[in-house]
Amino acid sequence: MKEVFPVISAVLFIIFFPFPISVKTFFSASEKKVFYSVFAFGKLRINSGYITALKNRAVFHFSDRKAVAIDYVKFFFGGNSPNPVKFIRITDLDFSVLIDAFSDVFGFSVAFFANVCSAIFFSVLKLYRPEIAVKRKIRITEDGKTNGFLLGISFLFGIYSLIGYFIGKIIKELKNVKKQFGK
Repeated sequence: MKEVFPVISAVLFIIFFPFPISVKTFFSASEKKVFYSVFAFGKLRINSGYITALKNRAVFHFSDRKAVAIDYVKFFFGGNSPNPVKFIRITDLDFSVLIDAFSDVFGFSVAFFANVCSAIFFSVLKLYRPEIAVKRKIRITEDGKTNGFLLGISFLFGIYSLIGYFIGKIIKELKNVKKQFGK
């Protein structure tokens, strides 16, 4: 019995321990791409690549030869499965507008407008989710070519989230089968 207790404790720790994951993204206005990096525990890089848009699909490019297209409308709003995003706890949002110091008045106007919109969005978000730490900045660069947005999202992810997602998916499928056979 003494040998079983540490194994059970380790399994429960792995299932219920929330792992911190952070995603750092950069939208490049000149290249029309979103570059991203995913980190575990803040430092260990899991994946990097870029995202392009194609009609109603987001194409994730993991390398020059490897890409996956996801229909984001069905992923977030449609289908019979529960939304996988609702099982993730967001803890930190960091939004920055990057503007080139040599930009014209239009560039600074866009940066100002984006900052105002983010202030409104994050103020409303704070009403509903006050536990999320929010940071907003305007950063002026001097390289002559960097215009875009930086977004950093930190969240807690646990295996229990996956278990909850799959249980919800199974329950929805069972309800669909029940409807189909009229029982």
